[in-house]
Amino acid sequence: MASTYSPLLRLELIGSGDQAGLWGNTTNVNLGTLLEQAIAGVGLITLTASTDYALTSLNGAPDNSRNAVLSFSGSPGATTNIVIPASQKLYVVRNGADKDIIFKTSAQTGGVTVKSGDATLVFCDGTSALNGIATNNVGLLTVSGGGTGVATFTAGIVKSPGGTTALTTGTVALGSATEVSGILLPANGGTGAASLVANSILLGNGVSAVQSLVGTATGQVATWNGTSWAASSPTSSGVGSVFGRVGAVVAQSSDYSSYYANLTGTNASGSWPISITGNAASATTATSASTATTAGTATTAGAVTNGVYTNTAQTITGTKQFYGLYGGGVSGSTSGVPTIFNASNSSITNTTYDGRAIFYQGGTYTANVAAAVSICLVTPNAGSAMTVSVNRTDSYYAYFVYGSDPLTPGGALETGKILTTDGVNTTYATTSDYRLKTVLGAIPDVVGKLKQLKPIQFKWKSNDALPPNDGFLAHEVQAIFPHAVSGEKDDVDQHGAVRPQAMDTSFLIPLLTAALQNALSRIEALEAKVGV
Repeated sequence: MASTYSPLLRLELIGSGDQAGLWGNTTNVNLGTLLEQAIAGVGLITLTASTDYALTSLNGAPDNSRNAVLSFSGSPGATTNIVIPASQKLYVVRNGADKDIIFKTSAQTGGVTVKSGDATLVFCDGTSALNGIATNNVGLLTVSGGGTGVATFTAGIVKSPGGTTALTTGTVALGSATEVSGILLPANGGTGAASLVANSILLGNGVSAVQSLVGTATGQVATWNGTSWAASSPTSSGVGSVFGRVGAVVAQSSDYSSYYANLTGTNASGSWPISITGNAASATTATSASTATTAGTATTAGAVTNGVYTNTAQTITGTKQFYGLYGGGVSGSTSGVPTIFNASNSSITNTTYDGRAIFYQGGTYTANVAAAVSICLVTPNAGSAMTVSVNRTDSYYAYFVYGSDPLTPGGALETGKILTTDGVNTTYATTSDYRLKTVLGAIPDVVGKLKQLKPIQFKWKSNDALPPNDGFLAHEVQAIFPHAVSGEKDDVDQHGAVRPQAMDTSFLIPLLTAALQNALSRIEALEAKVGV
């Protein structure tokens, strides 16, 4: 009669009369190996993939599903199913893997989840894997047992009465010395101070305690000195405005009427944002004033002394016009500043001028001057073109200035000039001072760049009768030397008219020079090699 196997632990049951002289070996395996594994065996299983892991189930031989304890480790990458045999069995499970595992039978939906790092009991009832520890009937955990002593909490702050008494919920009485102690810091919404000075102004101090600003005399105001606040008597620079007038500050008992600007501006001293038609001494803004002395801005003023020119002032003297443009001088004046013209001066005739002329913004000008003259062209506004004719035959300069603010120091840079020293020959110069450049080294790949250029012969479409010209197509050069070309390929205006690209071939001279030097070096090397 053949052997059979027990249904749960799969121990070998020797048939009657079988294994004569060998039954002792089978009995030793059953008792010394398989039964010992079921009672005290620990199976170490390393998970390496998230696919189902089926426990082995062998008749009469060791397997991992017979172990009393199953200890898992490894990195499966995702939650992994552990498939157990559908036979009654109790397992002690420890999940040391970095992902959760689920104990289930092959026919079971769901199962028992064992979280990463947890240990529990799992048993099979012959059909499904079930949790061996019921946690829903533990009951209320007392404070002495490490719990709260209560089943639920109401909304509020949890407080401990002390000892082993259950925790309570409620509110904290901020005025109670028994419930609140210490100083609430600014980081937690407090002041950081235990007490505050009466009738003082509180000043923030970062995360430190607030500071108190205390007045010492009647009429004092809080003023800022650039570093800190202080209580002091008001001054002409201490308060922003009075009745809308900046800087008009007097004692509380004084009469303010002398500080009011009337329609003719007979008394308008101080820093005032005003628009008047009379005298505006030291005004911040003086619109249409007949005289504006040390004005910050003087628009259409008849005469401006030490002011900053902005629009159509007729006569400007002093020291603040067009900073950094190296003015010469006006005949009979020692101020050392230039004469300035703008778009309102369509024709200039100044036979006594012997210094520099500055033409500002757009316009057309004719300057008849009595001596050698240098001219500065300033066009800070987009689209402000100008034409200047100088009726002289001796030397003069025309400067071109660019900058976001040509009226202030450092706000504009001389970018080029047109120079004649004899009234016949003309030099066109672009600013190239070493002090304005950061040298990066020799031009790289000069021969390769030169080979990319495509010189062509062409005719202008606007006049096909003209002889052919030699040159380049701007967009092709732009791909190699962007700085040599202005404008964009195929650009048009809002009416569809062509916005042509422009090219300055002088930008190609450094490349041609470097390429020629390269070629000369190679020629000289070849000549030396052949002995020429």
